[in-house]
Amino acid sequence: ATQLNLMRSETFIQQAGEQMLGDYPKFCGESETSACVNDLLNTLKLSQVVEDKTETRIFEAAFNASDPVTVQAFLETLGEVYLDYNENQQDQRLEKGLALVNQQIEEVQTNLSVSRQALQSFREVENLINPEQEALAVANSLRQTEQAKAEVDNQLLEVQAQYGALQGQLSADPQTALVSSRLSQSSRYQSLLNTLQETELALDQRLALYTQADPGVQDLVYQREGQIALGGFDLELASSLVQAEVNLKSLAARQTGLAQATQQLQAKLNAFPDLIAEYDRIQPEVAIQEEALTKLLQLRQELSNEIAQGGFSWDIVESPQAGQKISPQPMQNILLGVIAGCFVGGALAFGREAM
Repeated sequence: ATQLNLMRSETFIQQAGEQMLGDYPKFCGESETSACVNDLLNTLKLSQVVEDKTETRIFEAAFNASDPVTVQAFLETLGEVYLDYNENQQDQRLEKGLALVNQQIEEVQTNLSVSRQALQSFREVENLINPEQEALAVANSLRQTEQAKAEVDNQLLEVQAQYGALQGQLSADPQTALVSSRLSQSSRYQSLLNTLQETELALDQRLALYTQADPGVQDLVYQREGQIALGGFDLELASSLVQAEVNLKSLAARQTGLAQATQQLQAKLNAFPDLIAEYDRIQPEVAIQEEALTKLLQLRQELSNEIAQGGFSWDIVESPQAGQKISPQPMQNILLGVIAGCFVGGALAFGREAM
């Protein structure tokens, strides 16, 4: 019903009439355009084809005029107008149907660009890729550092006990005390202890971030062993007290380094909750925008296919025919007049006879 009423639109009839005037200037006779359109509307008949009491989607157009060639030409022109409209209508539906989706795609792409830029800025400023993974790594390093510090604390207690025992033995040996005093005042000995302490500190800080397989860690371990060996060579004449003092200061340096590393790791770990909260705010926005963009692109493809296949698809099922002359028919009219006259005359005669 919608298509039938659309085909009866005055716009189509007017377009067909204007095209006919180009080839047939006397198509409308002396009538004006508006009057001609009204005449065409009155003489054009559009009906839905019925097959076995079932209404089909085929429509039949019939047109009455005095010239059979004009009738056929007008119906052909009207068919072309219908087909042109159908083609334009498909293009308009495609354009209007996709306009909103394209607008949404542009908005999502803009929002996605902003979200990605925010995520990139966050990673550059904080020097982090994934705060959650980084927090786990820092927590693991902190746990290992605390374990190492506990081990050093225990070793330091043992060395302190050993050092106290050696000090008790030293009081009974003046010669050993003199050697210890000289070594304690030696600048080379003090320099060795300071260097060893710096090496221990650097090693502890490195171990807080890397494993034993790290080349930097291995270099520091090799350097510390060399310093301890050098100290042992220079202290060959010293007593066990001097060696205990070296170990004591070495462990104290490691203890200090581990304590500093623990504080740094703890401070870094304390900053992660805010960083994770900021990351959780930015990163989902990127994921949501990417998912929305993917769905919109898929929707646009599906909508394009649906629009291209949908709507009215108008085709000329049968070409217009020249038609048959239905009036005037003089011979048929005379015969009908004779037959009717006979009936009327007979009826009048019968009536008169009856009266």
